[in-house]
Amino acid sequence: MSRAYYAAFSVARAVLLLVGEEPTTHSGVAFRLWFRFVEGGLLEREYARVLNVLREAREEGDYASAFTLSEKEVEELIEDSERFVRRMEKLWREIRETSERSLP
Repeated sequence: MSRAYYAAFSVARAVLLLVGEEPTTHSGVAFRLWFRFVEGGLLEREYARVLNVLREAREEGDYASAFTLSEKEVEELIEDSERFVRRMEKLWREIRETSERSLP
């Protein structure tokens, strides 16, 4: 689960850096993603939820002594991570296009 989470976390952080946000913690990335993009109307709230679910699964997998997921649950989380990454790539392009249009 770590790789699925870190793929989502890294792309979320990259998009935040693109707009001048520099969160330094995992919860900071989730908070700034929500505040900047969901509250700002640029991102659907389901993607903030996906990032949080992936983080929780990663933390449970890394730190809980008795954490198990079924194969189906793992597949769903990986698919969610891939969908999250695709959406962040789209958001990245939207931000870049908007900023390029506003150049003199």
